[in-house]
Amino acid sequence: MAARANVGDFMRVIQGAVSLLAGETTQEREEGKPKRRRRHWVRPHILAHDYHGAHAHLMPVLREQERDVYRNFVRLSPALFDRILARISPKIAKEETRFRPSITPSERLAITLRILATGTLIY
Repeated sequence: MAARANVGDFMRVIQGAVSLLAGETTQEREEGKPKRRRRHWVRPHILAHDYHGAHAHLMPVLREQERDVYRNFVRLSPALFDRILARISPKIAKEETRFRPSITPSERLAITLRILATGTLIY
C-alpha cells in the first residue's frame, strides 16, 4: 500500500511540474514577442499554379506534340494514363474548399507516378 501511495504522490508531482512548465511557456509567449499574424492562408504563387504551373501548360503540350517526353515523364502512354485516371479519380479526388483549390486528380496521379518512377521529388 505504501508503494502505491508513493506512485500516486510521484504522479501528482509530475502533473504539477508539467502544468507549471506549461504556464511558464504561456507567460513567456505573452510577455515576449507577439505571435506573428499570417499574411496569407496560401501564398499567391501557389494559388496561381493552375495558370503558371507545369501541369496546366506543359503536360497538354507534351501529351499532344512530344509523346516520348510525356511517356518519359509519367512512364505511361497517354491512353494508359487516362485509363488509370478514370479508375482511381473518384478515390483520389479532394473536395474544393473556400480557402484554396484542391490538386486535381490528374495532377496528383502525374506527380505520384513521377515520384515512384524516379525516386525524387519535383521542385
